[in-house]
Amino acid sequence: MSDAAKTREQLLEELAAERALNEQLRAEVLARVETATPADLGLESMACILWRGRVVDTDGRLDWTIRTINRDAAQRLLPLDLAPGQRWDEARLTPLSRQHSANWEAKAEAAMRSGEDRYAQELAFIDAEGAER
Repeated sequence: MSDAAKTREQLLEELAAERALNEQLRAEVLARVETATPADLGLESMACILWRGRVVDTDGRLDWTIRTINRDAAQRLLPLDLAPGQRWDEARLTPLSRQHSANWEAKAEAAMRSGEDRYAQELAFIDAEGAER
C-alpha cells in the first residue's frame, strides 16, 4: 500500500514501530560498545579521548558518571597523577583556574538542561607534569 493510501493512524503506527526498532538497534550498539575493549573498537592508537557519560539530576544538581573508553590513549594524551590501581576516569582533572572550571561546568549544565543531544566545548587542564593542556 502506498503512503498516500494509508490512514494517519497507520502512518503513525509505522513511525512508532520504526522508532522502536531504531532504539533497539541503538541499545544493542551501546551495549556492545560498553563491553568492548579499545582494541575491539580499533581505538588503541587514536589520538583522542573517548568517553561515555551519564548525567542524573538529583534535587537540581547534575551528578556525572564518566567512563573513558580508551583509558591508555587518555593517559598518553593527558597524563594524570594516578594512584596505584586507579583508572584514568577516576582521577581528578585540574582545571587551569576556578573561573575556567565554573565556565566549563555552566556550559555543560546549560547543554544538559536544554535537551540538546550534543554540544561541544574546549577544555584546558593541567597534567601530571604541571603542563597546560
